[in-house]
Amino acid sequence: TVYKSQHEGYDTVDAQYINGHPNDLRNYDYLKDILEHYRVSVGRLITNNPQKELAFEMAGVSLQDSIKLPSTVNDYNRGYLETKMVKNNHNFIQELGDLR
Repeated sequence: TVYKSQHEGYDTVDAQYINGHPNDLRNYDYLKDILEHYRVSVGRLITNNPQKELAFEMAGVSLQDSIKLPSTVNDYNRGYLETKMVKNNHNFIQELGDLR
């Protein structure tokens, strides 16, 4: 399992891959229909994930601003956040410095 692989020392991204899973199982295809239903054409997004920004833009929404969600770094999540930043381009520069 993915958790077993992480326990064996693989980071969160590699653990997904070696267990036959994509890096991120989330799919944002439904977003366009929801935003059209609510007539959202311009928005602000709170996220550290550039894939969510891209999903909004692909759904036809003009992204006015992407607000970084502050994160608390501790001994338990540091490696996870570093992996997300380095391998998935998530924005944790304020917390971790520029690791790229």
